Amino acid sequence: MRGFILSDKGKIVFLADVHLSVERPDKEERFLRFLAGLKGSVGALYVLGDLFDFWIGPRHLKLPEHAKVLAALKDLAASGVKLVLLHGNRDFHVGAEFEKATGAKVYPGGLALQLGGKKIYITHGDFLCTRDSRYHQFTAVIRRPLVKKIFQMLPARLSYYLASGYRGHSKRVTRLKPGRVRGLVMKSVAAAFGAEYDVLICGHVHPPEGPYMREFTTGGKPRALYVLGEWETGGSWLEYSDGRFELHAL
Repeated sequence: MRGFILSDKGKIVFLADVHLSVERPDKEERFLRFLAGLKGSVGALYVLGDLFDFWIGPRHLKLPEHAKVLAALKDLAASGVKLVLLHGNRDFHVGAEFEKATGAKVYPGGLALQLGGKKIYITHGDFLCTRDSRYHQFTAVIRRPLVKKIFQMLPARLSYYLASGYRGHSKRVTRLKPGRVRGLVMKSVAAAFGAEYDVLICGHVHPPEGPYMREFTTGGKPRALYVLGEWETGGSWLEYSDGRFELHAL
């Protein structure tokens, strides 16, 4: 979705790739502490996909494993913080029921913002890794509405088993892919900027050097690309305040 929304006031936080899972309670506690620190200090939180390691759909809300995080998100939204979640490649079954449970707004694709006179495009980032053709072929199948509907109609235990199995398979396959295949393709990044966007923010690629910012010129205009880091060993986020972006790490 590329429709602009109203500019946000106050401090805004962007993050991605937390990959919450039952196997890593330490990461969940780290993320919960982070959320608690946002209350009263930010106006909006944008999660650019893969908040969860996997998500089986509405029935996941009834499982106990993420109850603390769901409650913390609901509490944060109730305090007045705008919550926005973009689909990642792991949690694209998050939908309307999640919105009702947390107060977040969920977008299946990218989102355009206007902040401080600049036009910003935020996205999970997987569609910018255009060399990974097998990934895109598989993703095109499993994200079809009919396939998603069939998956969510399966018994919950089977859905959970399949999603967990795919998560493990995906991690093994990803480790074997060359960095060139897994990484961003700058021609695709330039195309995503188009003629209108000044800033592009994404996650997904888990840069080994950590989150980074790259400035370059395309279409005769200066642009800025922010690539967010993952939360496996620490945590990173991008903060917007008073017209400036700044990367942070725990």
